[in-house]
Amino acid sequence: MEDLAMAVAIAVKYIDSRSAEEDLDNDIRALEDLAVHLQSAGPEYQLAVSLALRKIGSEDLIEAIGLVVDDC
Repeated sequence: MEDLAMAVAIAVKYIDSRSAEEDLDNDIRALEDLAVHLQSAGPEYQLAVSLALRKIGSEDLIEAIGLVVDDC
């Protein structure tokens, strides 16, 4: 649960601090930080995130961020 909370906190902080002038490198760094914490989350949390990604039409991100979900 802590890793999932950390991933969400990183996303919220990054989105809140982002300005139009930010570059792609910062975006990639933020996504990599999120992915590390999501990959460390338990399988039930990875499944929940995977289902949420499917729900918002971003199923391609499940594998891209390294989530391991067999039942999705």
